[in-house]
Amino acid sequence: MRLQIRYALMGLALAVSAALGVVGGCMSSPSSNTNTTNPNNNALAVQCDSVFQTDKSALYKVPVNGGPFPERLVGQLNLTWHVTVDNGMLYFTEDGTGNCTGRILKLHADAVQGTAPEVLVGGLNNPRSSFVNNGDLYFTEYGDNGAVDRVNLNTGIKTVLATGLNSPFAVVAITDQNGVSVYFSERGTQTNGYTDGAVKKIRVGSDGTITGVETLAGNLSVPVGVAVDSQYVYVVEMYGGRVFRMSRTASTIPPVQENLITGLSTPYPPVLEVQNNGINILYFADFNVGRPDAGRIYKLTGVNADPMNPITPADCGTGSASLSCTLLAESLSWPMNVAVDNNKVYWSEVWSASVKSIGKGGPPPAQMELASGVGFKKPLEIATDGMFVYFVDLGENTCCY
Repeated sequence: MRLQIRYALMGLALAVSAALGVVGGCMSSPSSNTNTTNPNNNALAVQCDSVFQTDKSALYKVPVNGGPFPERLVGQLNLTWHVTVDNGMLYFTEDGTGNCTGRILKLHADAVQGTAPEVLVGGLNNPRSSFVNNGDLYFTEYGDNGAVDRVNLNTGIKTVLATGLNSPFAVVAITDQNGVSVYFSERGTQTNGYTDGAVKKIRVGSDGTITGVETLAGNLSVPVGVAVDSQYVYVVEMYGGRVFRMSRTASTIPPVQENLITGLSTPYPPVLEVQNNGINILYFADFNVGRPDAGRIYKLTGVNADPMNPITPADCGTGSASLSCTLLAESLSWPMNVAVDNNKVYWSEVWSASVKSIGKGGPPPAQMELASGVGFKKPLEIATDGMFVYFVDLGENTCCY
């Protein structure tokens, strides 16, 4: 059954579901690419969305210091949600027109307007988030009977790490001496009131052996965001209105959830900035469903977690003097995604159709508008390489209001 989602200011459930996309279902075969599948997983059939998506999505870029108009790199895409940039290449998802026609496309970051993107991998069922690690792109397939996959950036060979998942959304992969740990979130189901979300882990050994899926946290309310450093897994729980972390080396499974901040409205996926001093920084957006002018951008720095007494938005100062939480920007029109470089934090605003930035220390200086509503309608996820900000536009596709 297809779940058609839109923002209509009719309550949190509809609004948040809209941000997470669409799913649906007819049966289809796996990707047409050469595949290696997890031998421990027998769910090889893929549920496919059979409903047509309009080809009004696009990929744009704008200089980090702004410009007269953003440059439209690729147009007429069939519902693109996510973009990432790595080593001079852009990778972006496309839902497709149904029946597992989703794709992950790639394009040189310095390509001129009108350059046709290459298909990295096709035959996908609503590809959603992606993450580059050591020459591989890890990504989620969000549709019914969802999956977590890996595709080699050189060969284009796809490996299915796990299938039969509950609308997987975010994914992060981190390498250590024994292989790769892949962390991902599952949104949960509407029939259960989105209270059955989870954060899980897949282990890929140095010899390529894929272990089973391990649940790190369950009974979560739409955990859309996951970030990982050497010690912790950080989770943004959208419906739960909180950010928490779990130890990666905990002796007990599931590990203890340590709340970092609670009382948020509708937080969206985080960006983790790893510091040399070991005090890492987490950035994320928080939009307010009932008030499209009340969105915020937060920065958490070196938070000492106290699960019994976490901080709240009221504890977040508006200047760099705050030791743990800084409110970087407020009064925003539904900020949905953030990206960072060495100097600034960037975000998209769906309601105002704009892309903005601010210095990492917060005000002053004032926020800067890089692009606003010229040729695009619904900027969603963004990425930056320090020279340009790249963002996807949902165009006329149903999403956010």
